[in-house]
Parts: sequence; structure tokens; C-alpha cells
Amino acid sequence: MKNLYLLLVVIITAVFISCDNEDTEDILQENVSIIGNWEMTSIEITDGTSTTEFFGEAITLDYTTVGKDIDYTVTFSENPNVLTGEGGYTAVVSTTYAGQTETQEETISDFMNSGAWRKEGNILYTTTEEVESPSTIKELTENTMTVESIINQVIVDPDFGLNTTVTGTLTYTLER
Repeated sequence: MKNLYLLLVVIITAVFISCDNEDTEDILQENVSIIGNWEMTSIEITDGTSTTEFFGEAITLDYTTVGKDIDYTVTFSENPNVLTGEGGYTAVVSTTYAGQTETQEETISDFMNSGAWRKEGNILYTTTEEVESPSTIKELTENTMTVESIINQVIVDPDFGLNTTVTGTLTYTLER
């Protein structure tokens, strides 16, 4: 049950992401447009934790996620600024609790739904299902874009009376 719940938390978190705008050594070429079709070549979540309050006790799991069998395209168009995501990948989720690690695979088909986008400097804002999520563009060249988002999401499960806080760093790379 806990593994299925954590897997669900990780998948939901991949959709609802938020960003911390830290200054780092980004590789950004000036005047590079993101307009066009991009193929996802990698996706991962690192430094992941999931803390669930259960009967007054905090249960914390560490997790990482790596994408495989990636067949996903993101298209950025302008006037209006619309992004469209199509395809999917397999998420390989490794969770560790009390020194025991378990790995599960889950097919993801809705990583980035269609919505609006805007870019301000190295921040990419995407809006899907009326939720705006900022991400940091860590690399942008004519052929490669690497995007990083800091995950900090609270998920409430009223059916089981659980509140889960999920954190981590989501990084994905797109190429054209």
C-alpha cells in the first residue's frame, strides 16, 4: 500500500511542480528561440523525499526517479504561446525506507499537458489546468534545452486522512 501510494505521489508531483530561482552556472545562449518541436531525451527526479503524517507519526521515504523508453515530444508555438506535450515514458521509481530499497516502474503518458507558456530570462512558466509552474532553464542552445524544477508539493488524501509533503529536484532535457 505504501509503495503504491508513494508511486502515485511521485507521478502527481511530476505534473504539479514549483521552482526555486537559485543563481547557478547556467549555459544559456542569447537570442535562442524555444519555438518548435523538442524531443525529450532524459528525465529524472533526484534528492526526493516524501513525508506522510500517519496517526501523528511522520513517515519519510527517500526516492529517485529516472525515465526510460522515452518517446515524448513538446511543441512550443507562439501567438498565442501554447505548449503541447505528446507521448510518454517509463518512470523507474526507487524508494528507500528503513534501509530497504524497492524499485517499481510506471508508464507516464501525461507529463506535460497542453497549456500556455512564457519565458522571462531563464525562467520558463508553464500553465496547465489553470496552474502556473515556473522552472529554471539550466541550458539553452540551438539544439538542447535542460529544465529544472524544485518540487515542493503537499498532497492531501481525505479518504485516508493523510497529508504528504513531497520534495525533490525534477530535471528534464529536450533536444531538437
